[in-house]
Amino acid sequence: HGYLTRGRHNMVPNRHRLTRTRDGPGYLGLRFFNVLPLSVRESSASMFKLKIKKFLLQKAFYSFEEYLHHNFDYTD
Repeated sequence: HGYLTRGRHNMVPNRHRLTRTRDGPGYLGLRFFNVLPLSVRESSASMFKLKIKKFLLQKAFYSFEEYLHHNFDYTD
């Protein structure tokens, strides 16, 4: 849609019927991607790999839950 909303940059996962689907790579991958700062998400495919590696090495998260609950500064 063309509306300027908070989540316009987020990818929306498909609806699922079973809760075990939320443990799969398709759903968790989108959650992981949606939490990344926009500077990393909007980079080209070749730069994405370099930026994500640098970003994750700087932050050094110990678990996926810690990553999801971290308050990211989107000006990185």
